[in-house]
Amino acid sequence: MGKTIPVYVLSGFLGSGKTTVLLQMIEAYKKRNEKPAIILNELGKVNVEGHLFSEDRVNELLDGCICCTIQSNFRSVLDQLAEDISEIDALIIEGTGVANPIELIEVLTESRYNEHFHLQSIIGVVDAARFLEYLNIFFSSSAMRKLFKDQIKCASYIILNKIDMISEKKLMDVEVKLRSFTAEGVPVYKTTFGNIQPEEMFQKRIMAYEPTEDETAGTSRQHHAAVKAIRLESFPPLNQKQLKDWMKRLPDNIYRGKGIVRLEGKEGLYELQYASGVLHMRHMYVENPNIASSLVFIGEGNAVKELATSFEEQFIIRETV
Repeated sequence: MGKTIPVYVLSGFLGSGKTTVLLQMIEAYKKRNEKPAIILNELGKVNVEGHLFSEDRVNELLDGCICCTIQSNFRSVLDQLAEDISEIDALIIEGTGVANPIELIEVLTESRYNEHFHLQSIIGVVDAARFLEYLNIFFSSSAMRKLFKDQIKCASYIILNKIDMISEKKLMDVEVKLRSFTAEGVPVYKTTFGNIQPEEMFQKRIMAYEPTEDETAGTSRQHHAAVKAIRLESFPPLNQKQLKDWMKRLPDNIYRGKGIVRLEGKEGLYELQYASGVLHMRHMYVENPNIASSLVFIGEGNAVKELATSFEEQFIIRETV
């Protein structure tokens, strides 16, 4: 039998903090002089966070979700990695925020991959600030609530992120509700900014949850019908105040936004991150100053359509994914 490498799947709803956790995992491997391979999945045609992984071995799967619509692409990447298995020490997979881990587990445990890949842990990242909202029947569709629960049920380790954004009382309510979905014995690590110790993330954890027949019969794929992504690009430098005011008016069912923009009267590029109703912007230092402005937003279908119209009215130009 040839070399077998550990596999970690990062799961979690849009904006929960998966990419932040992924970057910490990559850095931990580098400190150990080990080389992880990364599979990044995005709903859109462009990964606007690609600059974060410029020095890493990254396989991008774009314009669909690896758990269903582009699952064949996922298998193709695994086949290629299996051929190059001697060159890598681990595999980390970050699915889209609407990926269902059930289908990923099914692929990774196929006999054709057993001799190369060993699933170590499904790391579920949960946004503490929005957790109860996402389960509210007045906030999200039944398909989205089912997806959210499935992501938690499948996890062998939970990172309860962004706890600094809620009160102690609400955190207690979140923990009680969260525990009603997790399998027995699954650890829950409370943190901010996805700050986790490497030894916690890299532990081998037995999968305590097995999907039922109903969950593996295709019903878990309904969530994609409600989720849409839009890419906005070819727009001029934006007025910073107008941009912030516009984003403050975004509805709750716009779950995630990210990208790179230029601002009026300011030099260079700015990275934009939007999640949990909160906007973060920071100046970027990049080798290629000619990178084009581009924004991606993900949310419920009607909300995304209205966002596109609103952006066009405010800032002129858009392009759909």
